[in-house]
Amino acid sequence: MLGLVTPEGHPNPDSLTWQEVAEYQVTWGSPARVLDELLALRDLTGHFGLLTAMAVEWTQPEFGARSLRLLAEEVMPAFARHADQAHNATVQKL
Repeated sequence: MLGLVTPEGHPNPDSLTWQEVAEYQVTWGSPARVLDELLALRDLTGHFGLLTAMAVEWTQPEFGARSLRLLAEEVMPAFARHADQAHNATVQKL
């Protein structure tokens, strides 16, 4: 299971800490920051078809709901627009 979240080139996947997973595999912050990090990931890896989102806030359920709402209403539409622009630019080059 650790192989799914281990950063490429990690010297010892069996010693992976949750802090390393958070540093390399998690994004959080304002919608603009999350969008920037998702765009950087897409630039690094190419287009990807799955994004896993977690917003578990047992003590503040409204905080988790707000996080998911911002992702759905602000981040993902902007991310899709960027993907469409990148796709159209690629098609125009062909």
